[in-house]
Amino acid sequence: MTDVCRYAITILGTVTEEDLNTTSPLAVTVAEVANDRTQVTLLSDQAGMVGVIRHLHGLGLILLSIDRTPAL
Repeated sequence: MTDVCRYAITILGTVTEEDLNTTSPLAVTVAEVANDRTQVTLLSDQAGMVGVIRHLHGLGLILLSIDRTPAL
């Protein structure tokens, strides 16, 4: 797949962009931190998302949700 979409990932706990982007395969942006949850966004195709999910799992983070919307 080559369709690039905007993904919003909600992670349990508080995480900074620096923590995530140090070794991440794709750059993520922290969009919101509230109620012991962090929401990050990124632009990627589906194959890139697999790499990001593996990266987050490797960091021991708990994913609460992943939402996909078309990139504008």
